[in-house]
Amino acid sequence: MRNSMLGLGLVLVMALMLGCSDAGQKVYKVTGKVTLKGQPVADARLTFAPVDEKKEGAQAAAGKTDANGVYTLVSTVNDKDSGALPGQYKVAISKKYIDGNPSEEEQEEMRKKALESGGLTSFKQKESLPKEYTSLGTTPLTATVEEKEENVIDFPLK
Repeated sequence: MRNSMLGLGLVLVMALMLGCSDAGQKVYKVTGKVTLKGQPVADARLTFAPVDEKKEGAQAAAGKTDANGVYTLVSTVNDKDSGALPGQYKVAISKKYIDGNPSEEEQEEMRKKALESGGLTSFKQKESLPKEYTSLGTTPLTATVEEKEENVIDFPLK
């Protein structure tokens, strides 16, 4: 009797876990290129935030550009899959650099100090992209992720 109750309890817990999973939300591949005045932007971070953030199941997605300015989004729904849920998004793009041009050794020392101080940095970071693109509150950039195998969304910044 005790084993059957334990088995029934285990089945109920598993059913609840499956019922609360994101398994029903399919993400779609999103790639593209970020350029500034026609030149690729390397090491930029992209944030796709749902326009209707109150919509049930709405999730953000993020990506980082490579040396050629090319990005692939990673979903916050399932980080094993590249992509985003279908829908409308506001897009912020940011590329920060360390002010003062410190050497690699100085940068490593600054990172160590930042970790020791609970994440507070001892150096200033500056934004290299126009300010309007860097915040979800000010960005004019939008994107639509469609229910198709691959969405290619480029961002030619000016």
